[in-house]
Amino acid sequence: MGVDLMGRLIPAITFYLWIVAGTAALAQTGAVGWNGTWVGGWDRGAGVQLVFAGDQLVAFYWRDDYKDVRHASAGRGDKRFAWDGGEATVKRAPDGNAVLAIREQGKPELSITLKRE
Repeated sequence: MGVDLMGRLIPAITFYLWIVAGTAALAQTGAVGWNGTWVGGWDRGAGVQLVFAGDQLVAFYWRDDYKDVRHASAGRGDKRFAWDGGEATVKRAPDGNAVLAIREQGKPELSITLKRE
């Protein structure tokens, strides 16, 4: 190969490797926000559904009904929210799932693993 051809191939190959490495790194990170529907607990008779639009909680299904959420924290981290008769915190787990801790008046605290649908 001539020096001219090598001079053109090296930048092209470098660019290609940079793109491939970046794509592989992004594929490993997975989704980090809350956006979407999260469900769990159905196998334990404690089915729950959380629906997020972006990082905002827009629906909470618990005990066979959608609850009127009175307060919900904003931001990308842990979420805290409350409804008449209870409150909950949902945290991301290292495996990509989430853990929901539910506290209701007069009942023991429940911990439910949630998965994004």
